[in-house]
Amino acid sequence: MAAMELEANKKDDRLPVTILSGFLGAGKTTLLKHMLTNRGGVRVALLVNDVGAVNLDEKLIKESRLVRANEKLVELTNGCICCTRRDDLLREVKELSELRHETEDKRRFDCLVVESTGVSDPRSVAQAFATDEDLATRARLDTLVTVVDASAFSENFSSVNTAMEAGMHDGHDHSTKEEEEACEDAVMSENVVDLLVSQVEFADTILLNKSDLATPARLKQARITCEKLNPRATVLETTNSAAPLDQLLLTNRFDFEATSTAAGWVQSLKQAGSGRDTTLGGIGFQNFVYKKRTPFHPKRLHDFLAEHFVFYEVSSSTGESSEEGSADPEKTLEQRRARAAKNSKKFGTLLRSKGWFWIGNRPVGIGEWSQAGVIGRLGCNAQWRITAPEEYWPEQGTPERAKFVEDFPDDEKDEDYEDLDQVTAIGDRRNEIVFIGIDLERDKLEKALDACLLTTQEWMQHQQWHQAQVDRIEAAEAKVKLTGDADVDAEAKRAAVEALPEVPAPLDGVDPFEPWPDFEDEEEDDEEMEMGD
Repeated sequence: MAAMELEANKKDDRLPVTILSGFLGAGKTTLLKHMLTNRGGVRVALLVNDVGAVNLDEKLIKESRLVRANEKLVELTNGCICCTRRDDLLREVKELSELRHETEDKRRFDCLVVESTGVSDPRSVAQAFATDEDLATRARLDTLVTVVDASAFSENFSSVNTAMEAGMHDGHDHSTKEEEEACEDAVMSENVVDLLVSQVEFADTILLNKSDLATPARLKQARITCEKLNPRATVLETTNSAAPLDQLLLTNRFDFEATSTAAGWVQSLKQAGSGRDTTLGGIGFQNFVYKKRTPFHPKRLHDFLAEHFVFYEVSSSTGESSEEGSADPEKTLEQRRARAAKNSKKFGTLLRSKGWFWIGNRPVGIGEWSQAGVIGRLGCNAQWRITAPEEYWPEQGTPERAKFVEDFPDDEKDEDYEDLDQVTAIGDRRNEIVFIGIDLERDKLEKALDACLLTTQEWMQHQQWHQAQVDRIEAAEAKVKLTGDADVDAEAKRAAVEALPEVPAPLDGVDPFEPWPDFEDEEEDDEEMEMGD
């Protein structure tokens, strides 16, 4: 195997890198030992990351005497390579890639294997490689491997604990308070299920380890869940992490774009428009896309999310999540988890959902929704393209313009900017959410979501208010005495509009969501705008 694979990769002299991810106790170190024992003539460099001050995995590997005299083992302690130790990771990879063979004109190592911590997000590590131009000339990501404990998969997937609460921060012993806070902010506040889903979705090879300790039913559910979350990955059932090495080393499988878009929810969105049936009905797994051009009522949507999920709102400025429903009589997180699981059971088993919300009285910002297990998060980091100023619209008739308006209704795609009605134009605003689960009651879920949409009367009232605001603005601008100086006149009109008393939208008084970014203010400060894909 080794000679064949090495021959296939001779054209690319960059150092191939395999990243091992997975929760604490899943079997990453056991996998590393298996790889070292069975790699034949492949010359391997190792980088072992541990969040504690003492790198126990590194000591175990050294004591096993599996590292040969001409090979190298590097340890990184006191932090995770996806956050606080990312720069150290990149520096070590560069140094290892520069080492040459003692007698031959070639790299000293055929590949590098990096064992990450249990709380490492492989997406962050991959982004670090992708954004470092110097590193890209020396090394390349070859394979992302995620090890899953099949015997504990169900418990981890239904957990509401954060990484901190799960004990994953024990023993970190950071050298500074700033480093500790950076580590906590980066991953420790994430829920266990969020980390698990991220590790599964961003992988080329997934090992369902400890399969001998899982019941057949648990093993089957773990397999089909991973296959649904990441249709592109190779999923293997293993005992003691004994996987074929040709699925782990020198596979040339990693592709940033393909891996980034491999998640089941992304594929479901793509296939929804193609008419393909993506339901795995024989084993109860289903997915569907809920897509509506009518906006949601803010309170009814908020109540739905808080009732059926342990719901958090994500701050756009800090990235931190604020917990919803803490004033409920059920004060503990576990009670809220049990309530959410019970309430959502009528829809089947909702494993994953992700997409975009359009909230009626928030016409500019995109509501970004992500759910895994019982944990649901809503935030806003981008605006709908229809709301962008004219100077950001690509020229009519160009491929860029076609891409810009691809999610507009057909009757709006060919309209010029100035011809689109400010009040009635929809543009790319929509509700589009992918749901993935087991035995989903699609009709019940769609009916429940439909009940959260604005009624025809509510939508008409909001549009009437919107039209009144447009009329007020136009009237205020018309009263400005023009000087003939375009800049002076524009400033005078802006001042006249800002002087108008604020008239709240009809739905503002019942909107319980946290404030979202004011993209109009950001436009004045930034040359580039963040718009939805």
